[in-house]
Amino acid sequence: SQLLEKAEDRDAVVEVFFRYARQYFEATAWFSIRDDRILGREVHNISNLTDIRDLSVAVGRGAAIEELVRTVQPRVADLSRKPEDLPLAEALRRVDCQPSALLPVGIQRRVVAMVYGDRGGEHFRQNDLAPLIELLPEVSRAFERIIRTRKVLGLNARANVGSEVAAVDPRESVVAREAAARAGRDSE
Repeated sequence: SQLLEKAEDRDAVVEVFFRYARQYFEATAWFSIRDDRILGREVHNISNLTDIRDLSVAVGRGAAIEELVRTVQPRVADLSRKPEDLPLAEALRRVDCQPSALLPVGIQRRVVAMVYGDRGGEHFRQNDLAPLIELLPEVSRAFERIIRTRKVLGLNARANVGSEVAAVDPRESVVAREAAARAGRDSE
């Protein structure tokens, strides 16, 4: 939790939380969620996957991920049971490793990322993940803090540029241009 408070950028938040989440699972993956797709970002201990960043799975109607996005609530699900959930389990090559945890990372009640984790087919319940789940609101707050900081820094940078521009006497640039033009004519 202290590491999340000290994180200064998005990558640091992801690194801290993903490293912590990996302790609970045999295999773990981090996804961003855009529109109706989940996009692979990082993976741990899934060796038969060539490149997680090539993974893009549609969020099917009735799928566990659709419910996760709708409710912003973590869940443990067997992704091998319903046809709507199979595309993710198949893409990760983890159909035989169920159940899995799906942990949402939200910003202002909107899921922007998700952690997938399984224990290689060993049964577990959501209660087994209580310390990890309790950390989710802190992860969200860390992302929100970074976004606010970036907005403030962006506004301050624009204000500084604006004040620098306002500090320049517009007549000075006209005078400088006229002098340069005269100097060019004088040298001819």
